[in-house]
Formats: sequence, structure tokens, C-alpha cells
Amino acid sequence: MPNVGFIVALNTEVPFLFRDTSIVHQLYDNLIKVVISGIGQKRAGKKTKSLCEKKERFSPDYLINLGFCGATKDELNIGDLIIANRLSYNNQEIQLKNMYIDKVKDIFQGTKYYIGKLQTFDWPVFSRSKVCEDTLAVDMESFAIGETSMKYQIPIIVIKVVSDIVPKKVGVKNLWYQLKSIINNKKHVQSQVNEFVKHYFYESSIDRVRH
Repeated sequence: MPNVGFIVALNTEVPFLFRDTSIVHQLYDNLIKVVISGIGQKRAGKKTKSLCEKKERFSPDYLINLGFCGATKDELNIGDLIIANRLSYNNQEIQLKNMYIDKVKDIFQGTKYYIGKLQTFDWPVFSRSKVCEDTLAVDMESFAIGETSMKYQIPIIVIKVVSDIVPKKVGVKNLWYQLKSIINNKKHVQSQVNEFVKHYFYESSIDRVRH
């Protein structure tokens, strides 16, 4: 029975199946512990370290960082899934290649998702001016989570759902549109998070039965 540690930044990103974060949940043949890190790399790194060091009274076989992100490519749409295979911050970049990422790709065959780089910032991103050209989406926690999990040699999957499209240029009109988009699409993005969880764990359970 695999132990899965879930790390999310905000309460709104917690899948509805795991709303009670004070307990260890069982879903199919998985035991799942959810921790809410808070916004920013410092908080995210600290919570990930706590989980990896088993201070949450839980020993994860692997981690999933789940949450919302801002897309930086025009072809992406609200609700699209981003599977990160690279995480970057400033001039640093780490690769995420493990069996669990391949499993996600297999499970979601036929579903629209994108695989690529997620770039982490220390502040909310309101334009693409400082975003690397090969970045698919941005957030404020994933690099610290990925870096900490690698330090403790615990595999990690980073899955993000697009909540807004980051504009190319800063502007009052663009900023207003971006904030309005995040608010208006909140329920849709939350629904996508919940669908991912149900689909992922159901298919994972079926796959283990087959083998």
C-alpha cells in the first residue's frame, strides 16, 4: 500500500476527498497525507522537509505537489494540466525524471496535458517579462518542494492546473483581466484538481491489480 504525501499551497487547492488534513486518508489501496504549506518557497520548503523527515507521523513513498499555476503560453487554456519535468528558479534548474511521472503520462493518455518546465518566482507574476522562453507555467512554491524532495531522495510528481493566462506585458487592463480570470475560473480549476485525483488513484489501483 503506497504512502503518498500531498503538498498544496492553499486550502482552496486541497482536493475535496481530502478536506480533513488532520488525518491520513485511504483511497483505494493508497494512504494519503495532505499538508498545506502556505504561499512562497520558504514555507513550502519547510513543510516538505517536515514531511520527508516524517515529522507529520507519516512516511511517504513519494510526493505529489498539486495546485494552480499561471500559464505563459498562448496555446494553454484554463483547466489544462501541466506535468513538470523541469523546475527552475533564478539560474537554477532541476530535472524531474522518475517512474511516477511516466505513470502519470500513461494514465492520462488521451487527455489534454502538457509536459515541460515550471518556473518559480518569489512574487506573483503579472507579465512574461522575466519568464524564460521555454517555460510553460509559473508558480511560487514548486522549486523549493522539488529541491527538498530530491535532497531526501523521495520521488515527486509536480502537477499544476492552469488558473490564469499570464499576459505578455504589464498593464492595468491586463492585471484586472488576470485577477478577474483567477476569481471566475476558481470553481472550474478546483473541479479539475478533483478529477485528477480521482482519475489518478483509480487508474493506479486498477494498474496494480492487473500486475
